[in-house]
Amino acid sequence: MSLINLFKKNLILSVFILALTLVLIAIELPKIKQAASSGQISSDGPTVTLLKISDYQKTAAITLDSGSVESVNQADLRSQFSAPVESVNVALGDKVVTGQVLVSLKKTDIAAQLDQAKAGLANALASLQSVEKGARSEDIAISRTQADQATLSLQAALRDSYAKADDAIRNHVDKFFLGADTQSPEFKIVINSANTSIQYGAVGSEQARLVAIKRVELEKRLNDWKADLEAIDGSSDLSSGVKTAAANLDFLIGFLNDLSPLANTLTTDNSADKQTLDGYKAELSAARSSAAGSLSSLQGAETSWILATQALNLKTAGATNEQLLQAKAMVAQAAAAVAVLEAQVEKTIIRAPIEGRISYLDARTGEVISNGQLVASIVNPDALQIKTYASIADLPNITQNDLVKIGDGGNIVGTVYRISPAIDPNTKKAEILVIVTKNNPDSPIVIGQTVNLSIESKKSNTAQPVYLLPIQAVKTNGVSDVFAVSSNGLVFAIPVAAGDLVGEKIEVSGSLDPNQKIISSTIGIAPGDKVIISEQ
Repeated sequence: MSLINLFKKNLILSVFILALTLVLIAIELPKIKQAASSGQISSDGPTVTLLKISDYQKTAAITLDSGSVESVNQADLRSQFSAPVESVNVALGDKVVTGQVLVSLKKTDIAAQLDQAKAGLANALASLQSVEKGARSEDIAISRTQADQATLSLQAALRDSYAKADDAIRNHVDKFFLGADTQSPEFKIVINSANTSIQYGAVGSEQARLVAIKRVELEKRLNDWKADLEAIDGSSDLSSGVKTAAANLDFLIGFLNDLSPLANTLTTDNSADKQTLDGYKAELSAARSSAAGSLSSLQGAETSWILATQALNLKTAGATNEQLLQAKAMVAQAAAAVAVLEAQVEKTIIRAPIEGRISYLDARTGEVISNGQLVASIVNPDALQIKTYASIADLPNITQNDLVKIGDGGNIVGTVYRISPAIDPNTKKAEILVIVTKNNPDSPIVIGQTVNLSIESKKSNTAQPVYLLPIQAVKTNGVSDVFAVSSNGLVFAIPVAAGDLVGEKIEVSGSLDPNQKIISSTIGIAPGDKVIISEQ
């Protein structure tokens, strides 16, 4: 049946098609007239718009597992001093500012030593003034009295340092040993209760063997030290005595530091025995503090003695240029002693080095803080980074500033900030730092959380790039082409390999120049056609 006969037999269909045609003409005619008046329709050919291929390059996702969320600004604060806690001024989660005092340790002994050092500085300054003015007989008498008092104080400090060391060992530390004063002491505590005897120790421990050897050495040192002190009189060389005492106290402190971790390993489920063991540990901690305080007191007494003796010598010898220099050196030495002790006092105060929030706090009033113990951590929860690791295979395809999607849903975004230049020889991976640029307010990531990351890398497609082009930009008719425009305005085809459809786009690959511009729509256009390029 012909088309004319079909229209004759279907009068209603014919009328409908005619009416539809007239409506379309009425709609499109103004547009055609407007395009003609604006120059978009030309006798030289249709107007086309161009797309830059590189804008449509498909990215490849590199998935990295187990990224650890951290604060960009984070500070772990460790004690630089061993002493009981005097006050805790913050709580977990508190917001703090730079310089704020978080924890204060007791500083009674150091404060007293600082006062003594300041008094020594005042004496040194007075001595300098006396040297500059010339000494009087009354000044010499005063200086001699001060020197005698300083000598007596140093002798007392020497005897006190021995007494405290002897007490620390024999009355507090020897509880951790069997046969403590023999040639074969053994690190072991025996607790007798309820007609039973229970031993606590560290069988086969190399550390236990070493502290036992040091205990034997301490016994010899204590005996020799006692004999030296008994021989002290007004003519004795106190400098030699201080040197011996300081060496013995240093050895004792080292011994106690070695013994402390061994003592902390002793534990039991028996509440009575546990109370006994905890008491022994407390005595050990007190012995460590006593030894350290005794050494500081001895050094302070020695400084005062040296200054007082030098002051007396200067006044009795008369002022010379050399003596003036010595007097100035005394002042500098005393000022240095004050500065050292002021620094020690400052170490008893733990301050916030950065602004942020307290994420960790381990300090309770009255509890002893050890030197080097982690006391607090401060983080900035509003500035986050993620530390992760990339394999050797993925590493070449990751570049700085690559976009990173964090977790599920893509609501959290970051960028690659730093890539380690070295591979860990054990894990064969390199560290990657990602800065979080957009968190999810409804379900944010937090410090300490472990997340998965997806890095969008264009670099991974550089060998054979894949492009996601609009469907209408690719001509598919047995073979696939994209169209470009030559310098003289003629259309020419560029062969490509078409892949999968992705929504309203299609994957293409081939020998394409990323900087090449192609026609955005191939509909109604063929190679060799003359076209006009839109400047839009």
